Amino acid sequence: MTFVCLSSPTWPIGAERSTELLTRLVRAAPRIKAEPGLVWLDARSLDPTPLIDEALRALDEFGITTRSIGIATTPIAAQVAARHGEGPRTFVPPGIDRSFLAPLPLDVLVDEPPQPLFSLLAGVGVETCGELAELDPESVEVRFGRGGMELWRLARADDPRPIFSHRLRELPSASLEWVEYGLDRQEQVVFIIHSLLGTVCDGLKARGQGARVVALEFALT
Repeated sequence: MTFVCLSSPTWPIGAERSTELLTRLVRAAPRIKAEPGLVWLDARSLDPTPLIDEALRALDEFGITTRSIGIATTPIAAQVAARHGEGPRTFVPPGIDRSFLAPLPLDVLVDEPPQPLFSLLAGVGVETCGELAELDPESVEVRFGRGGMELWRLARADDPRPIFSHRLRELPSASLEWVEYGLDRQEQVVFIIHSLLGTVCDGLKARGQGARVVALEFALT
């Protein structure tokens, strides 16, 4: 399992509360990324069970009881599992991401379905992910264009999105990304930095290591 996706219709409203929740979730996973309505946790090379348990405790602290979690080896399967899974926690075992998506309607793959494309697909009897995935790529590209090819890849659980950037070296690190809110107070930044540094220090302590230099990087939109 590599990707853990959290989905909830009751995320806290307001920049400060949202920042507090994301900073709290850093304790669950060394790297997280927030998008509108979703939070991603990086579980690569980690056991996802304690990571998920810690994330659930964080959500409980903020009173977020309506939530669902998807865990899979591809981003699209984890995202669909979080939003459309049958229970509060949906595991997609490795190797069956495409089979998991197959019976589901095409609109689970995108936030805003492009109606012209979906009308064309429905016109030839393609309504589920499995039906689209079975088509050969040449015919999809000719009949449905670039948008059809992108949807075809997702239906096959071929999701190239770089949810998390690649790590250059396996050293203790922590990061927090979000796109929904901006920071407008110095105290919010200091609060986040303290939490991230705490995660890095805990990682070093667990290895019995120390550090002479710590790098802190800000990337602005």
